[in-house]
Amino acid sequence: MAPSEQGPVAVGNACNVLAAWDLHENLGSKGAILFRRFWERALGVTGGPWKNAFSTSDPVHTPNGLETLSPQVQKAFGDALNDLSGAGIPLDAA
Repeated sequence: MAPSEQGPVAVGNACNVLAAWDLHENLGSKGAILFRRFWERALGVTGGPWKNAFSTSDPVHTPNGLETLSPQVQKAFGDALNDLSGAGIPLDAA
C-alpha cells in the first residue's frame, strides 16, 4: 500500500512495471506514463526526492538515490497510481 491524497492505494504490480520499463518515452515504452506521473509529483517534494543531495564536490554523481522512505515520495507514487486508475489507464500502458 502507498499513501495518497485519497487514502492508501494498492501498489499491485506497479513496481514490476517500472522495473521492466525500458527507460525511454517511445510509443511502446510500457511504464513511461506511470513514471512520468510519479516523477512530476516527486520533484515537488520538499527538499527533493533524493537520499543524497547535490554536492559541489561530486557534481557528476549527485543528487542520487531515491528517498523511498520519505512519506512525501511515497504519496507521490500513490497519487500517480490514483491518477492512472482514475483515468482508466493501465499501469503498463505504452
